[in-house]
Amino acid sequence: MAQNHYTRLSIDEREFLYKSLAEGKWQKDIAEELNRHPSTISREVRRDNMNRSSYRPSHGEKSAERESLKRKRKYRLVEDQNLAKIIEDKIKLKWSPEQISGTLKKVFPSSPYLHVSHETIYRYIYSIEDKRHRESLINGLRRSRKRRRPRKKRSSKRTTIRNLVSIHKRPKEVEGREIPGHWEGDLVIGKDHKSAIGTLVERTTRFTIIVSFQGSHSTKAVCQAFAAVLGIFPSHMKKSLTYDRGTEMAGHQWFTEITGIPVFFADPYCSWQRGTNENTNGLIRDYLPKKTDFRMVTDRRLLDIQNALNHRPRKSLEYFNPSEMFQWFIEKPEGNVHDFYANIYEMVV
Repeated sequence: MAQNHYTRLSIDEREFLYKSLAEGKWQKDIAEELNRHPSTISREVRRDNMNRSSYRPSHGEKSAERESLKRKRKYRLVEDQNLAKIIEDKIKLKWSPEQISGTLKKVFPSSPYLHVSHETIYRYIYSIEDKRHRESLINGLRRSRKRRRPRKKRSSKRTTIRNLVSIHKRPKEVEGREIPGHWEGDLVIGKDHKSAIGTLVERTTRFTIIVSFQGSHSTKAVCQAFAAVLGIFPSHMKKSLTYDRGTEMAGHQWFTEITGIPVFFADPYCSWQRGTNENTNGLIRDYLPKKTDFRMVTDRRLLDIQNALNHRPRKSLEYFNPSEMFQWFIEKPEGNVHDFYANIYEMVV
């Protein structure tokens, strides 16, 4: 008869399980012999993607220890309500768990009992039983998901892009943002992945172009649309395009042939290599939130959003806006960032 109260399997029980599996015994029979519930045995055998043939007692023991440590960290915030209150107050101020964790270690370096990892904070928030309380904290997170996504290694299902050129071969001048004409591009995907808009951002000025695909965001449609909108600018304002490895840019060679703009591809899952574009996409989501069907968004609406972003002062541009800076560079083919600020401030004086 299986016991009602669960306790962890001991190393002796794991050794017995290992030998019994090797002898070909059924898991149900092993559970009866160990006086355990069959589901306990089943979970143990499947722990960390093991199976009947690959199960090892030592691996099971180590895995169980890791899980126990994670639970203890989560329970720590449940038991220490003062620390939990500090964390919750910061979450309501839109602080991220990473910011909270780092600040606690910085402000209280000699108080390790106040040090918690950002993972511990996330686990605590999503484990709160009171639904209203839990959702109020989740809404304070940058990405307000109702459930946490499992942190598993992602495998790419994308088609290989032929003859791509790595971002590591991109000209060094791109990094400094002193010379204009280097762009970053991406898609913003709509509801049910049935629609999308394109975004192109010039790295130096942060000038943004939002591209409508009129329903189709195939490789051909994306490359043609991007080529059309960039084609109106002078050559000194279109020197390169940095893109992620989305298959919509599989026609990059044709795009380069038509526009003269070389395309450089970021490393897989390295969104920070296109940080300007990623940040801009986040700003666009303020106007067009997730699950928006872009087929229902007019070109006029997209242009209004584009203009709003381009006429918004930016701290990174010393509170000039992207539109005025971009226009200045169009008229100054040999200009750089230092020339822009020197010229502007000279006019002010």
